Amino acid sequence: MSNRRQELYDRIRASSKDEVILEEMIRLGFWPRDGERPADPASERRRQRELEQQLQSLVSEGRRLHDVEAMKKEARRQRLEQARARRQETKDRREQARAQRAAAWAERQAHEIVYLGPEVSTALERREPDAARLAGRGLPVLHDAAELAAAMGLDVPQ
Repeated sequence: MSNRRQELYDRIRASSKDEVILEEMIRLGFWPRDGERPADPASERRRQRELEQQLQSLVSEGRRLHDVEAMKKEARRQRLEQARARRQETKDRREQARAQRAAAWAERQAHEIVYLGPEVSTALERREPDAARLAGRGLPVLHDAAELAAAMGLDVPQ
């Protein structure tokens, strides 16, 4: 084996290293006999580097896709985040609706008489006064709670 090595060293000294490599590549069938050397090996190296980078990215993507448990965990995490966001939106919507209803109720209580007692409040539904009956008794005709409160010298909530 050392004799073959020595022959290789002698061949390299007699010519150049690239020529010996090319001869060996032709002898082993890696290069065509009548082919010439590439004009720009640097462009081939760049192309090879690009291909290796693409291969590396595809391999890493393949590893990521083959990790089914990690994908399931990620999908669960995303669904959980979406569910939390939907719950928060629903909670905010309901809170806003509750605040609007409370404001409307407070506004209604400020301008109307809503409740006076168990046997009186049902008659509050009637909004039109019986003008003939009130005039017959010598009472003023008042059309709503605000007019009644003003006639009494009070505010509606009082």
